[in-house]
Amino acid sequence: MKKIWANKADSFKKAEKFNKSYYPVMSEIERLETVQLLREMHSRINPVKFRQNKMASGLESEGRERLRKTNHEPRRAFTLIELIVVLAIVGMVFGMSFPFFAKFTKGSRLKNASNSISTVLRTARSYAISKRKSCWVIVNDQATSSLYYAVKIYNVDGTLKSWYKLPQGIEIDSTTFSTTKDVPFPHDSDSQTSKPVVEFKPTGGATANGSIYIKDSENNYKRIIVINVTGRVKVTDEPPP
Repeated sequence: MKKIWANKADSFKKAEKFNKSYYPVMSEIERLETVQLLREMHSRINPVKFRQNKMASGLESEGRERLRKTNHEPRRAFTLIELIVVLAIVGMVFGMSFPFFAKFTKGSRLKNASNSISTVLRTARSYAISKRKSCWVIVNDQATSSLYYAVKIYNVDGTLKSWYKLPQGIEIDSTTFSTTKDVPFPHDSDSQTSKPVVEFKPTGGATANGSIYIKDSENNYKRIIVINVTGRVKVTDEPPP
């Protein structure tokens, strides 16, 4: 039987497809068997090309199916009501979190101010050790029209480091240093005024123990402590006694 169909197929080997004019004289089974036989012959002659054609045909049919689904299925999009609901939720979340962020900002300003004062004190101690001269940190604990709450490093030669001004809303509440010194205020060319000072000796120690208390508008405190023996500086959250 295969030989018979092979002879039939040989007559059409130069054609890419079976001529449809012969279909009417064949039954449906004969046509299917002939097509199947031609495919088997083609696969044996050039199997690589046969697989490529089969793969390309499969991809083409899959692409047509996807295109058909895309053209017929409705596209999803946001409606106006959905957009309004999302914006309302975002607004509610922002409104609830705003007090927390405001408090966090104020707390960070107080923390940054205490760290900056600590840095000024440590720098003055380093100057005293390196220059072998006593250094003072002048504390302006009363804000005036010419100068806000601030600290600066000073010695007998004049200003060593300019005023560090505390951020707006942060105040120097009080100091426990008993030592005061007449220094030009607020600039070296101005007349002298008595101001509380923290004095560091050439050995690195301070002349006395003491603290500087700073606070924000909500009465949150930071305490900057100076230990006289070593000149060590540390920061705590303690309010004044």
